[in-house]
Amino acid sequence: MFNFILFYFLITLLFLIISTISDFKYRIIPNKLVLLFLIIGFITVILQSIFLHSFNIFLNSMISLAIATVLGYLLWEIGLFAGGDVKLFVVISTLNPFNLNYFGYLL
Repeated sequence: MFNFILFYFLITLLFLIISTISDFKYRIIPNKLVLLFLIIGFITVILQSIFLHSFNIFLNSMISLAIATVLGYLLWEIGLFAGGDVKLFVVISTLNPFNLNYFGYLL
């Protein structure tokens, strides 16, 4: 059985390393890299949803993407995040979404 969580972790780690090197070297995180990361994220989340017959996986990922986009924009607007940080924050949230079931434990 394919371990999606380990795959997500390794892909995220690889892209973060590449982004860090690019950011240190050129002071920019390329949009093509972020777009590639986003495409890989969408494809793997869709495949995991199909493979495990669970729409909740895809739904959690999209809700996490929406929350990260709004939160990232707000942090960028007040000057706490740069554009590259927001891009990576949003894309990472696609592959590593916040599980909505955690709200049940908090309440």
